[in-house]
Amino acid sequence: MEDRDLIEQYAQRGCETAFTTLVNRYLGLVYSAALRRVGDAQAAQEIAQTVFCLLARKARQLPPDTPLAGWLHQTVGFTAARHWRAESRRRHREQQAASFMISNESAKDTTWDELAPHLDEAVNDLGEPDRTAILLRFFQDKAFPEVGRALGISEDGARMRVNRAVDKLRAALSSRNITCSTAALGVLLLENTMATVPAAAATAIRAAALAAAKTVGAPSILATILALLAKAKLESAVVAGLYRAHGSRHCAACPRQIGQSRA
Repeated sequence: MEDRDLIEQYAQRGCETAFTTLVNRYLGLVYSAALRRVGDAQAAQEIAQTVFCLLARKARQLPPDTPLAGWLHQTVGFTAARHWRAESRRRHREQQAASFMISNESAKDTTWDELAPHLDEAVNDLGEPDRTAILLRFFQDKAFPEVGRALGISEDGARMRVNRAVDKLRAALSSRNITCSTAALGVLLLENTMATVPAAAATAIRAAALAAAKTVGAPSILATILALLAKAKLESAVVAGLYRAHGSRHCAACPRQIGQSRA
């Protein structure tokens, strides 16, 4: 089922199954992006929970043609930025030092360590067609036939679109002093972009997201009470109006109704 159909089912009918399907579909993308941003598993879990809770609250406001992968990815960026601002100065320096630490790993691993903290911002700098191609191929781990179906183009067209997008991404990273060839960047993305979500973290994220969905989808008790009171007030006003209009003239056409109104 397409994303837009699932969002519509949740937004219009509060379908928890549809929302759970969306969470499972994009859990890896959201968690992986958050982990690259903050470099801490617990913080990445909290960010992922926040992002899916935001989706639960804002699903009804999303335009039907919104690419959900792009919306979630950008929301991760905004949420991670708020997380960083909330962290202490010491914590921030430690994360920065860890990102650029020189290690004894291979040159490829070192390149990824330097690239990872900048990857998501560079992806967000791309135009929407290129960003969507990158997200589908590397962040959602889709094969070229799947990318082509999602974009409405052929498999060869999808391959060309992705290759051009990777080259633009390489240029965006180069402006951040991350030097890498287009071919090497493609390999790095394939091998490293998707992180495995720990089972405990996945369970906690799903639970928090579903709890938010239930809270947003449930009718407000106060709103229900107010609606009932408003209905009762309207009915009382109608009865009073009938009595004033007909009571004093002893309308022969509706004595029974007037008597009932007085009762």
